[in-house]
Amino acid sequence: MKRNIASNISILLICLLMTTACENTDKADIGEVSRKIKYESTITTFEHPETKQKYKIVNAYKLYQNYLDEVKKDPDAPYLDIYQEEVIDPIYSDCFEDGEFLHMADPILNADPNHLNVSPTHLTEIQNLIDKIDNQQPEKTIKEALIKSSDILPSEKETTVCVLPSTNKYAEMITVGTGKIEVLYNWQYTEDTLRAGLAHEYHHSIWAEKHWTGQSSLRFWII
Repeated sequence: MKRNIASNISILLICLLMTTACENTDKADIGEVSRKIKYESTITTFEHPETKQKYKIVNAYKLYQNYLDEVKKDPDAPYLDIYQEEVIDPIYSDCFEDGEFLHMADPILNADPNHLNVSPTHLTEIQNLIDKIDNQQPEKTIKEALIKSSDILPSEKETTVCVLPSTNKYAEMITVGTGKIEVLYNWQYTEDTLRAGLAHEYHHSIWAEKHWTGQSSLRFWII
């Protein structure tokens, strides 16, 4: 009788320990999911206070945190596949789709080491750059630059600015097409360079909207 009681107690203890372990694992999984940055949280939309022209800022650099976390969890996994899934796929529609000059985005889409080196050897540098962008909070400057530019060159279409981190300090902004501007934010960026660069790229965006016929010319590349 005593032996049966002891056996039953042992079984109960084992079941209790297994249940507790499962609960802890579930909580860890839930916590991991909740920490993942959602694409919707990276978007800011606003309008020109007078003309009501629409703008969108995609803080794509925040999605790199998801990329970094996934690479750290599985360093042997193909990192470019993770980059595609965690960064490019979510932003593609807003930042690249139907761009007249989509080929200009190849360095971003393919993570060209000369523009966006996302290899595992650069994880710390990318993390530091993400933190720098967060600290500088460039949204205010981007808004001011877009509104001032559209005062001179208004558009009937929404203008989207996508902010990505670049480990190459010489990387430049890119206009992928009408209303699609990519800011390759690097260590050299200041408010002044951000304003000047956006004004320049916004002009390209307007030119594409008003004048692009589907055929490039020497005049276009000079502009």
